[in-house]
Amino acid sequence: NVLSRYERLQVRFKRVLKKKTGAFRSICESLRRQNMMHIENDELDSLCEQLTLTACYWSAFDTLSHLDDRDSVDPGRGVYQMMHLMLPYFAEDEQEHAKLISRDYL
Repeated sequence: NVLSRYERLQVRFKRVLKKKTGAFRSICESLRRQNMMHIENDELDSLCEQLTLTACYWSAFDTLSHLDDRDSVDPGRGVYQMMHLMLPYFAEDEQEHAKLISRDYL
């Protein structure tokens, strides 16, 4: 893997991952403060890690999934997946709203 050979890239990539995870945490904590999301801290850590993973690697996954039709690669499907990772933690009213919004990304 490229990162294992270039230490400077490792440091930068780790910084990017940390910032992305922090951004997802900020979003989720804001939703929690507004009582739009109900999630425990340990679940929040896991969710933010999953959101970061999806955000970072969705493009590669989607490209590999559509090698025969590169025009069908769609980052919107990644947004849809990320919204559905968050869905179980949304308050009941917010779940329906999130489901409706997420459909726009398919």
